[in-house]
Amino acid sequence: MPDNLRRETRARLICMLAASDELPAAASAQSFARAARDQGETVLVVKYGLAEPSSQPTLADVLSGEAQLCDTKLICANSGIVTLLAGRAKLEDMLGILAALSLSYDNVIIAPPAGCTPAHVRLAVAADVNVLHFDSRGDKFMRAYWMLDALRARCPGLDPMLVACGPKADAEESYEMLRETVREFLGAPLPLSAIISHRGMADGVATHILSALNHDDAQKLRA
Repeated sequence: MPDNLRRETRARLICMLAASDELPAAASAQSFARAARDQGETVLVVKYGLAEPSSQPTLADVLSGEAQLCDTKLICANSGIVTLLAGRAKLEDMLGILAALSLSYDNVIIAPPAGCTPAHVRLAVAADVNVLHFDSRGDKFMRAYWMLDALRARCPGLDPMLVACGPKADAEESYEMLRETVREFLGAPLPLSAIISHRGMADGVATHILSALNHDDAQKLRA
């Protein structure tokens, strides 16, 4: 396949959303990056919450004019995955850079801090793929409902892939409650894409999601 056709049909900005704190969205992002590289795709991951070397420029330095974007990239010699450190950059200030970066890689992956701010919504609208992680404990699934409500209010056709986080039985039960709540108040409930019962399962989830995305790409090519 010619490079220009591959870029046009595969380039993706992928947003790993978390409806609440302490969910493995960042682990899913890293696992997705490895799975994509295993299939020969180029990958850039934007990371938060790292212990950053004082000499390593971050996106915050780029936004303040103290560094060039090319100086912020770290390349893993073993995997070929490119990483950018967000530093203290605010999500709302990063959207333009993320859009530009998504033109240069098959996959640009970001797992922003948990939340449902206007910046989260704008990022999700700009993304080609959204994966929404939600906590299956108690009534915390309602945070996923609120996020979905905000996303659909801004972009009615925007439905993320759902990933329930917690023991399998709890995840299935909370998903059923989420599905019924969405059906009653928003209509068109989403299917459950995957369950992460512990952090080690993120690799399987990433492979499942990548397989689904590649299937969609093949369908678009045939069309």
